[in-house]
Amino acid sequence: MRRPVFCMTLVFFFMVLLFGSFSAFADGLIVRNGATLTLNGSTLDLNCLDLTIESGGTFDFASGIVTECGNLIVEVGCSLIEGTGTIDYCQPSGGDGGDGGGVCFILTSSGN
Repeated sequence: MRRPVFCMTLVFFFMVLLFGSFSAFADGLIVRNGATLTLNGSTLDLNCLDLTIESGGTFDFASGIVTECGNLIVEVGCSLIEGTGTIDYCQPSGGDGGDGGGVCFILTSSGN
């Protein structure tokens, strides 16, 4: 009697492929306390998720492009080092063909 090793391996592979990475993309990109993200001439595609810089985190935006950014959330106490880079925000879901509008840059306070 043969064991269905190939079938079980295939099922396991598809389970990991389909369900294994959802939590990694749930909150967008978060630069945590003590962490530094340097973007220097690269392109970062956020797929309409948020870029959050927490208190104590550093985002060194020397040059490059952040595409499809949902919101840029900057907490009090973080470091945002601006350079010549550009941020392209996602379009609203209304489909009006406008330039985006809405909230793009959010300042928050930590604590309270």
